[in-house]
This record gives sequence, C-alpha cells and structure tokens, in this order.
Amino acid sequence: MRLARFVPFIVLAACTSSHHYDPPPRQNAEQAFGAASRAMEAASARLGSGAGVAPVYGDVDVSVPCSRSGSLAVSGTFDAGDYGASFDIDATFNSCREAEGTLDGTLHWDSSADASGNVHDHWGGTLDWFDQYGSWSCVFDLTMSVDATGVHYSGSICGYDAQADLGL
Repeated sequence: MRLARFVPFIVLAACTSSHHYDPPPRQNAEQAFGAASRAMEAASARLGSGAGVAPVYGDVDVSVPCSRSGSLAVSGTFDAGDYGASFDIDATFNSCREAEGTLDGTLHWDSSADASGNVHDHWGGTLDWFDQYGSWSCVFDLTMSVDATGVHYSGSICGYDAQADLGL
C-alpha cells in the first residue's frame, strides 16, 4: 500500500483564530490543509511509500525537513502485509514552513486498509497555523473511508464542513 496515496484525502481541520474567535477565511483553511498534506507526503516517503525506499514495519520514528524550514517528526507503529496495512502514528509539526504558511502542533493518524482497497482513516489533533494573513489554532477531526462506491468524508477544516463547504 502506498501511504502517500491517502495523505491528500485525510488531513482536514476545524480552526478558530488565536487573535479572535472567528474561523479563518476559507482560502486560509484550504492552505493549511495543503501545507499539512505536503509535509505528511514527505514523511510518508520515509516510511517506504517512495520509489527505492525500503518499507518500515513496526516502530516508526523519523523526522523530515519541511520544504522551506522546520521539520515534521513521525512516531508510532506501521504494519503492512499481503492482506492490508495499518498504522497508528503521531505527526509533530515543528515550525514546519511550507509555501502556504507555517504549522506547529501534533496530529494523531490511525488508518487501516484491506487487500480489497477499502480504507478507513481518522485524523485528530491541534495545529497552529500561521500565514501572511494571521494565525489560528486548528483542531483537526476528519474521518475518510474508501470503498467500492467511492471516497466518503465526515468532519471539517477550520470550521468548514468537508462535504458541504469544501466539496470533498
């Protein structure tokens, strides 16, 4: 199973401003999602989903640099076999600066996939998001499942419903 394949679909956040109690503009919530997704893709490549990288099984403890500065540390367990894969990891963003902005905080990600391609993911935690427009503390909570009928989401990003507001 390619871990990076699922990263763009699974990071969504509920956010409130650290300067006031309104959520950020939708564009800023989408940018926080994009930055977190890119950083997680880089970390997942270190777990063996990248070409030429041996997969990691069992305990995972890696740190990768973010594209502009800072780092993302990933720790927990990862297991893959002929009949599916599962992992239970914490991703700690340490002043992780991507093109869109900077992330700090921790997300917990648990996932399972079976040999038929059915996937169930859940993300939870809090990230602080900083960009040129402000800063917000974002509580992540998203469940994503993939089955024969498609991809199904429940949850929100920075106060925006994943399905109704963001069209996921």
